[in-house]
Amino acid sequence: MKILNILFCILSIIAIHSCSPKPTAPDGEFVIKGKLSNVPDGMILSINIAVSENGLRKTIAIDTVIGGEFMFRDTITSTVRQINLMAKDEAGYPNIDIWIAPKTLTSIEGDDKSLKTWTITNDVAEQKEASAFSRITHNEQIEYMKLNAESNELYDLYANPKRDKAGDKALIARNDAIETIQDSIRTIIDDKELEYLSKADVSNFWLYSYLNYAQTLGYADKK
Repeated sequence: MKILNILFCILSIIAIHSCSPKPTAPDGEFVIKGKLSNVPDGMILSINIAVSENGLRKTIAIDTVIGGEFMFRDTITSTVRQINLMAKDEAGYPNIDIWIAPKTLTSIEGDDKSLKTWTITNDVAEQKEASAFSRITHNEQIEYMKLNAESNELYDLYANPKRDKAGDKALIARNDAIETIQDSIRTIIDDKELEYLSKADVSNFWLYSYLNYAQTLGYADKK
């Protein structure tokens, strides 16, 4: 009888938790909470929104990583919109796009400063698709970002007027090697992403990704 009572209590607890509503942001607002590891205090992050078709963006919120945590909270009027999360003064660590909607609670987890490798989770359909899209090249993005960071370190060394100029040739050679490796990684990333899009259903995220590729190709043609 005691065993049955214990079993009943366990099942009741499971039922309560399974029926509990998912946490959300207040109506008309969005909340983003981040938990990072291997990131020192003081990293400044900003939320930006597009204000023109030519890519001009406006910063709407700023927060500083303290104890590996950061949070953003602001109002939102549109049904679904895309915002951009950017690391300030962190060369080599590109920004990332996040899809949000009213009452959306977004959680972000990451193991270092490489924004491209951070895991973003919320209930917005476009973000779920974006997260699935990013997972297919996760390992390549990690390697690419490591090389990006190394390249920026080399640049800082080369830009230092007090450097030993006898080492310039080695710095340039290593940077050239990094660019060659990154080009090959970029090719792998592009191939995987395009293969994914070729099989995926047309959606808001699909159209956004297609437009990105079209703009990239257009830019390459102008070079």
